Amino acid sequence: MIRINNLSKRFGHDNLFENVNLVIHPGDKIALLGQNGSGKSTFIKCIIGEVQFDSGIIEKTEGIQISVMVQEKEFEESENNFIDYLYERSVILKNKAIDLEKKFQDPKIYDDEIEFQKIIREHEFLVNQSNQTFEDSKIKEILKRLCFEEENYNTPLYKLSGGQKMKLRIAECLAKKADMYILDEPTNHLDFNTMNQLDIELTKKETVIIISHDRYLLNKFA
Repeated sequence: MIRINNLSKRFGHDNLFENVNLVIHPGDKIALLGQNGSGKSTFIKCIIGEVQFDSGIIEKTEGIQISVMVQEKEFEESENNFIDYLYERSVILKNKAIDLEKKFQDPKIYDDEIEFQKIIREHEFLVNQSNQTFEDSKIKEILKRLCFEEENYNTPLYKLSGGQKMKLRIAECLAKKADMYILDEPTNHLDFNTMNQLDIELTKKETVIIISHDRYLLNKFA
């Protein structure tokens, strides 16, 4: 599904990661481990095209759909309820993709192959994320299994607890129809029963990458 060759990313003079090689096959259940600040989330964002890398190659199966749960400050602070937030975010991503398409009209971008490839990857990410569809009923179905209180479904996000927000973000990711699911720290603020249910939900998906420090979940999952 994805082949990564010699991927490197720097912040200033420091190498976050260097010459990473990885092949992801259909059906793989992968745990991405590392200390806080070691570059796990950045590595994931490089794969999906949200963050640009310095060197290397990422090859993906044509048309691959990746549903990703990443840390988002906007989500934590939003005054919208959950569904309104999802629709608003989709519109924002589509508008960003349209604005980026205007750059293709400038002949100068074709003279710089590196910059051109960066724009291609960014555009691919925006289109992929904005085109992913979700069913309200499917999200509610997953939330019910995660023991999310139905009366809080229309509550503004900023008023919810950390655990409630986490359940919403997990449901958003897993409710989408995709070839691969990537979850960044989905176990934060979850109780033991919800953790068990998360493991059940993950087993229903064919190909998954998860970032977590929870040894119990990782031993069962990966």
